[in-house]
Amino acid sequence: ELIGAPFKNSFTEPARAEAGIKRVLEEGRVTNYELTARAMDGKETVVSYNATTFHSRDRRLQGVFAAARDVTELKRFEQALVQKNAELEDASRMKSEFLANMSHELRTPLNAIIGFSEVLRDGLVGDLTEKQRGFIGDIFGSGRHLLSLINDILDLSKVEAGKMTLDLESM
Repeated sequence: ELIGAPFKNSFTEPARAEAGIKRVLEEGRVTNYELTARAMDGKETVVSYNATTFHSRDRRLQGVFAAARDVTELKRFEQALVQKNAELEDASRMKSEFLANMSHELRTPLNAIIGFSEVLRDGLVGDLTEKQRGFIGDIFGSGRHLLSLINDILDLSKVEAGKMTLDLESM
């Protein structure tokens, strides 16, 4: 298919192929120059070209040695990797948003539970039996513990999002 045909016509981007030829002739070589070759049947193959010029003893250009390596599968793999990376970044962003929203939605009612259990614990609405005081203490303690966990989750999502500021101090 290639014998006698213009080199550039074998590629999907003839101008880029021609630029590669020009580069070889100007610089004397080209390394890992990627082009997409199109066969007569329309099948496309991504190739990586390496080429160098060769000269006669009196330094006259005699021709160009060129070698092409099929990198189609490598390109497919790279493309899949880029797509997966984008999907993972999107999933991470959605997770961070979920955690931030969930933390806010949980924190509001939890503050009410902690506040009212504190009012009851301190006896501001009347006396409590020892058993009631124990139950209220458990509610208050569990609420504070849960609030601490929610704050830690929110801090982790801030760290992951790069929105956490650190105050460095000598110790």
